Amino acid sequence: VGLNRSNSEAVGLEKSYDVYLRGEGGSRVVRKVSGNLYLPVDGLDEILPHKGSDVITTINPGIQEVAELALSEALHKHQAEGGCAIVMEVETGAIKAIANLQRNPEGTFTEVYNYAVAHSTEPGSTFKLAALLALVDGAGVDTSAAVDLMGGACNFYGHAMKDSRIHGRGMSDLADAFALSSNVGISRLTVQHFGQDPARYIAYLRKLGLGDKTGIDLDGEPAPVIKDPQRDKKNWYGTTLPWMSVGYEVKLTPLQLLTLYNVVASGGKRVSPHLVSAIDNGRDVTTLPHRCKSDSLIAPGAREKVLGLLKAVVERGTASNIQTDAYAIAGKT
Repeated sequence: VGLNRSNSEAVGLEKSYDVYLRGEGGSRVVRKVSGNLYLPVDGLDEILPHKGSDVITTINPGIQEVAELALSEALHKHQAEGGCAIVMEVETGAIKAIANLQRNPEGTFTEVYNYAVAHSTEPGSTFKLAALLALVDGAGVDTSAAVDLMGGACNFYGHAMKDSRIHGRGMSDLADAFALSSNVGISRLTVQHFGQDPARYIAYLRKLGLGDKTGIDLDGEPAPVIKDPQRDKKNWYGTTLPWMSVGYEVKLTPLQLLTLYNVVASGGKRVSPHLVSAIDNGRDVTTLPHRCKSDSLIAPGAREKVLGLLKAVVERGTASNIQTDAYAIAGKT
């Protein structure tokens, strides 16, 4: 349905909340008396116009400015083609900042595409959190479980799985494999515990909500791509499970990945992100409730172990360059 406001954009909040924003036009009967002079006809019904409602967003202007500046600096530093930054409130899912920038032919960056909501891609190592949760919470594997990192390279069905570099490390454990983002360690443990029944691994991912859209109140969110050994038999191979465990052969948007991380941050609850907090029609303000699954998706003990490893990534792993004494940071890659 096309928007009927001359100053409207058929994207983003403009499109998603057009029913509130558009208002209602008025009408009255008039009589032409001369030239361009019209006079109302008394005694006939007149319909007064009503302006559209105000949509109150969750965006914090200060946080938004910082997010845009930080994203711009990172894109310039790494000579990237584009990227996004999202800041979401853990408990409510309120989006406090959402920045999207793309490189122009001139070499500058502008916002022309909503990567955060609409861009679905293979998430790579950031998806290892899902594998870690499946191992620790789904299969009861302890973070001290032994695994041979095999120097940084191994084979699955004749296909090489490699770490970011050949490091020469041998026997290690799940905690170190995750902190160092070892593809070999994570994939070998996943195959060890789910290789005989990969459907159990997929069932756990779906329990976390990884097969569902986030439900963000914007149009254009694609569904995640999570393969299933029973429904996708033609596209399920011996290499699928190990490659999925390290973030390949799956597709997610940045917002869908953030929603996964927020499950850990929120204590195990899946919270739907949202950009609008209330509707103000000029007479009263209607607050929109946030959606949250009340039951915890992760056992408390498992959640604490996983959170500890996310902190270890920053304290002694691949993200140690952002460690600070000011506060604790949990993250990945």
